[in-house]
Amino acid sequence: MGQDTLLVIEPTDLLKPFARKMERLAEIRDGSDKEPCLMVVAVHRDERQIVPLYQELYSQRAPDFESENLEILRAVETVAAATGERGLGVMDRGGDRQRLLVPLLDSGRRFLIRLRGDRHLLSGEEPRTAFELAASCRLPHRETVVRQEPGDEQILPLRFGARAVHLPDRPKALLYLVVVEGPWPEPILLLTTEIPGVNYFCAMTWSLRLNGVSLRPGGFRGPTVPWTPELA
Repeated sequence: MGQDTLLVIEPTDLLKPFARKMERLAEIRDGSDKEPCLMVVAVHRDERQIVPLYQELYSQRAPDFESENLEILRAVETVAAATGERGLGVMDRGGDRQRLLVPLLDSGRRFLIRLRGDRHLLSGEEPRTAFELAASCRLPHRETVVRQEPGDEQILPLRFGARAVHLPDRPKALLYLVVVEGPWPEPILLLTTEIPGVNYFCAMTWSLRLNGVSLRPGGFRGPTVPWTPELA
């Protein structure tokens, strides 16, 4: 476990179609009977080694249940204590919640979270949406990933850049908005506590996998040195 190991935080659920006698089995958003589950796995840069670190089943019907946000924050603190606070927390767009971002910042946790486009951020005096800020962000860097399809591989060209931003509720906490453009309708937007470097592209490719894009193992050639975001 290194300082820059990715800690992928994934809220999910377990389908139990015949387990009608499970304790406090609850109905989830799509109306099916599933058991909510939260997992954290460690992913190293070469993505050839994935280590499970945390797995917890919970129920909204449990008397001590408060919220999914608190379940996630509890998982983050448990993993941080076990790893000596090493690693970079990574979440997909499900992590773009004010009740996660603010506590993570307040506790000094390092994170990289994929944003929805409507998240309001500060870059200057007035809040603007992440999509608006992305539209004016310079994308001077180039890279490729290799997408794997049955019997075929495709090289996907990427353009990326970053700019310094702040949360309106925490205007003194410096964050970075990473913008990645590729052959998809909208750019990938990432919010991170760290100066952008190679780990952000490893995390971005992991985000693509979570969204159904199959990438060849080792099919990403990221930069070997950090790159400079816009400070204005």
